[in-house]
Amino acid sequence: MRGFSALKSKVISMPAEVYRTFYRFPLSILSAVAFYVLWSLDGHTSLEIDERLLMVLSLGFVLFAAFELILESFEADRLPYRTAAAFVGLGILAACYYYIFIGTSQRDVYVFGLILAGAVFVAAVALDLKSGDRFEINVARIISRLCISALFAIVFILGFLAVLGAVDLLLVDVEGEAYLEVVRIGSSVFFPIMFLKGLPKKGEQAEFPKLLKGLLRFVVVPIMLVFTLVLYLYYIKLVIERSLPISEVGGVSLAFLGIGIPATILITYFDEKMQRIVRKLFPYVLIPVIGVLFLADIRQLSLYGVTITRYLVAAGGIGALISVALMCAKKGRYQRFSLLIAAVLCFISAYGPASAYNLSSQSQSARLEHYLTKNNMLLDGKITPNADISSEDKEEIKSIIRYMNSNDLAKPSYLEEIEGEYEKHLGFSLDYYRSNNTQYFHAEMNLLDISDYDYLIYDVYNKTSAGAYSVDSESDIIAIKRNDEVVAEISKNEVAEEIYSKVDKAARTQRGDALSFVYENEKIKIKLMFSYIDIYADGEKTLYEGGNFMLLLKEK
Repeated sequence: MRGFSALKSKVISMPAEVYRTFYRFPLSILSAVAFYVLWSLDGHTSLEIDERLLMVLSLGFVLFAAFELILESFEADRLPYRTAAAFVGLGILAACYYYIFIGTSQRDVYVFGLILAGAVFVAAVALDLKSGDRFEINVARIISRLCISALFAIVFILGFLAVLGAVDLLLVDVEGEAYLEVVRIGSSVFFPIMFLKGLPKKGEQAEFPKLLKGLLRFVVVPIMLVFTLVLYLYYIKLVIERSLPISEVGGVSLAFLGIGIPATILITYFDEKMQRIVRKLFPYVLIPVIGVLFLADIRQLSLYGVTITRYLVAAGGIGALISVALMCAKKGRYQRFSLLIAAVLCFISAYGPASAYNLSSQSQSARLEHYLTKNNMLLDGKITPNADISSEDKEEIKSIIRYMNSNDLAKPSYLEEIEGEYEKHLGFSLDYYRSNNTQYFHAEMNLLDISDYDYLIYDVYNKTSAGAYSVDSESDIIAIKRNDEVVAEISKNEVAEEIYSKVDKAARTQRGDALSFVYENEKIKIKLMFSYIDIYADGEKTLYEGGNFMLLLKEK
């Protein structure tokens, strides 16, 4: 009976709690409801809903909540201050809609993601801006509330979907749109209200969430320690082999920092001896990882200029370095400001002269101009066709233009003038993938005879280093270097032509050496062994589209 009474009490008090939540976060809830209305209209009518408006409403939900929490932090939550904050928020959203989100789908999603992430970082620290005494506990409570609200929303959606399914099966037909409506209500109205209802309040003395504390103590921290050991052993291996596989090093290091820094901040005031030791020493463990991250990114930048991904890796490294410094200063007293630093980096990366898109456009435009000028293809601001250039320069030009097109980067005027007529004005095609005529083949697993070769480099992807050898397969040419000397250059399209001539075109799984290619010159003998390969063939052209291979090498 007690359980029933408690449940009854909860149900009876629910309207009052929703009202209090609305009073505390009115504009956030209105943003969520408006998002639901537009999403529902998009499903029920033929109206075309502007995606930018949905982005603005999603951002508004976080932004208005952040402003309310900031006002609570400074005990300035009276109506005049809240009104002023509302107008500031509306101004920011209007600027996003009219000036920042420009209607280019891919770019808008990227910019929206960064601005939303920045707003989330601000919201997470907003309640503790004035005093950081309960920063770690409040962040833990926000994370815990997010997970609980998501779980409740899933149960809500699944429960009502089950009810509709029963009605549909037993009583009357239910239209498919009704099921989608449940998903819309659960995700865009129920979930936001549940989340806002449980956010921390100024002056609350709640404890660190027990479930999250147990997860950190018994799962996350042990994983961090094992991850640290594996990562440092990997670094030692790279030093011994004198190699630096850039994509692997950068990705692993960034993932480690993404786990290590938040977890170390959250365990700041744990009482257990192990957690105190980890909290004290771990920031110093992270410093070499940040150094390796910068080393890998700088090497990429020097080779291929600024791209969106490399920019974000550099920004992440800067944020990590500042966060570690704040964690070390005065026992983490100011570490809450690491979230503000992360927010600032997100905003800078999203928009303005130093944004990832702007600097990537400038860098790739400069690289393109360099290769065009070098090959006498840019005269008086106009592109002049020239097919008789080195294969390396040709592939660089093609890859730069493809990258700029696929990522909606701003292009120089001479490139915009030849849009859609690249082969006519450049003298060669960009070789875009043509999936309608693409065929996919993969190799049957067999024992591999390597007795005639000296070395095996497996799982070659983009850029790989092993001892004295390095393999670069990012462009349409596979370049193999030995001690920085190019010993072989293999055209991927030539590989595709030979393999396509050997394969059984009626079978996707190929046996024996059907997916192999042998290359030999006076310096080296090479055998490419593909685990799978994608080949475009239309009867006139045979082009390489993708694949994964291992490399057998025999020195001469």
